[in-house]
Amino acid sequence: PLITERGWDLWSFGDSRLSPDKKWLIVPLYSGSANYDSSEFFNLEAVDLTNLSPPIPLTINGGAHASATWSPDGTLVAFSDYDSQGILQVFQATPDGQNIEQLTFHAESVNGIRSIVWKPDGSQIAYAGINRFPSGEPKESWIDIINLDSHEIIHVQPSQLSFVGQ
Repeated sequence: PLITERGWDLWSFGDSRLSPDKKWLIVPLYSGSANYDSSEFFNLEAVDLTNLSPPIPLTINGGAHASATWSPDGTLVAFSDYDSQGILQVFQATPDGQNIEQLTFHAESVNGIRSIVWKPDGSQIAYAGINRFPSGEPKESWIDIINLDSHEIIHVQPSQLSFVGQ
């Protein structure tokens, strides 16, 4: 209601993401050392636009490198963050922060997770991953597809896929 009253009909505001029902806004928080196009840490907070209460943290470890994406029905948000071992993973959560679930369990460090996308029926999430050489040049990239019912992950790394994401 607050969004409509103010005439904001857009689905995103920069890196912020508005829920399909326009009741929640996921807002990025940048911190740490920053340069022109990135910050050291990137967390996400959810703002309930129907109840002007304080923002709800969805990530706390600074690894929300992929912008949040809403499930097709608007009940869940997918995003990246570091796990307790400091490894970048994909998570999903309800916007109120009550049900945060880790979806991937990478055993080794991942340099980037980009382009998290939901299947239109909400049954799967795909994301692009990348690892880099110490020089910063891309080393390998891949696309993983997560089945949200079975938690099975299909790993796609065709030879012609030299680099995904930014």
